[in-house]
Amino acid sequence: MRRPRASRSSILSWDVAWVILAQGLLVGGVALAAFGYMYMTNPKAVDEARAMVFCVLVYAELFRALAARSRWLTCPQLGFFTNPLLLAAVFASATLQFGIVIAPFTQPLFRVETHPFSEWLFIALLALTPVTVIEVTKL
Repeated sequence: MRRPRASRSSILSWDVAWVILAQGLLVGGVALAAFGYMYMTNPKAVDEARAMVFCVLVYAELFRALAARSRWLTCPQLGFFTNPLLLAAVFASATLQFGIVIAPFTQPLFRVETHPFSEWLFIALLALTPVTVIEVTKL
């Protein structure tokens, strides 16, 4: 166990600020990669590119939430099922996101379109990239 921080110390130290910045850049980078990939494959499909970025951002943040439980311990070290409420929230949010993209009545509301299976694999790969980097750096 760690000792508590000093009562006069800042909640947001410089090293925590750098971690937040680095993680934000990771998530932003994969979102930019998603847009770039979609735009390069079909420059007229801007709405599809935006939809992919929307999915990548949401799923990357959901995966990152699992890694954010500790700065030093990885998810397997902490135990995946030690916080069932977080797992339930991540699962519910992921399901809602998937529903927004595939439900015909929500697509016009959010201006998104359904992705083919190959794009869902790409979304998963990109969304898992930041959490993978975060977890590897903890080792």
